Amino acid sequence: MKTIDPGQTIGILANIGVIAGILFLGYELRQNTQAVTSAASQGIQDQITEVLSLRLDESLAAINLQAGIDISELSPVDQFRFQTERLIALHALQNLYFQVQAGAYDAGRADGWWHMMRNNLEVPSMRDHWEQNKITLSQEFQVFVETEVLTRETNTGVTATGMRIR
Repeated sequence: MKTIDPGQTIGILANIGVIAGILFLGYELRQNTQAVTSAASQGIQDQITEVLSLRLDESLAAINLQAGIDISELSPVDQFRFQTERLIALHALQNLYFQVQAGAYDAGRADGWWHMMRNNLEVPSMRDHWEQNKITLSQEFQVFVETEVLTRETNTGVTATGMRIR
């Protein structure tokens, strides 16, 4: 009869413990990844909501509507407010783009924002703003907008902010 070597038994048990630890670590990493993805997604939603809430301010809403008709009718201060709000929006969309690239935000959910951006860029004042300010954005995002966003079909009629598409 063969005797059981206590050293072998301890080695086998240690190996089982190592395997169990690796499996648990994989489970924890997956849960951590899901938590980080969820937090990033919520952060993007919060940032976009903040940008959109700026447009609810009555005076800024009027400025945005007038800019969609004829930006030259705005005072220099209102033109500055319009340009600043739109620059904030562009940077929020760039952040969204990089979160999608990192896998932290669902590309399908982001698609609606790209359609909204495309519609907004059909408005002459918005397109001018893009051309003047895209240099403040990453080259990668600029290429994405130029090759992917601007080539989409527009939604007929108006942009998400109610501006008429000419």
